[in-house]
Amino acid sequence: MALTNNRGLVRYSQGDFDSALVDFDRSITLDSSGPEVFNNRANARVEKKDFVGALADFDRALQIDPRLKVV
Repeated sequence: MALTNNRGLVRYSQGDFDSALVDFDRSITLDSSGPEVFNNRANARVEKKDFVGALADFDRALQIDPRLKVV
């Protein structure tokens, strides 16, 4: 999970939101227990104007860890 999540963060920082989403999706498929990857995917979805998907991911991240600071 860490590898694909980290690669997704790099791609996100480069503005390659489509590839970042692929990496975040893959990371969630491998391990859906971490809230950070849902938060990361939500941020990428915001950049793609997928606000419904982003809201669902932010909600899921907060369900996993209510103390998470969603950024």
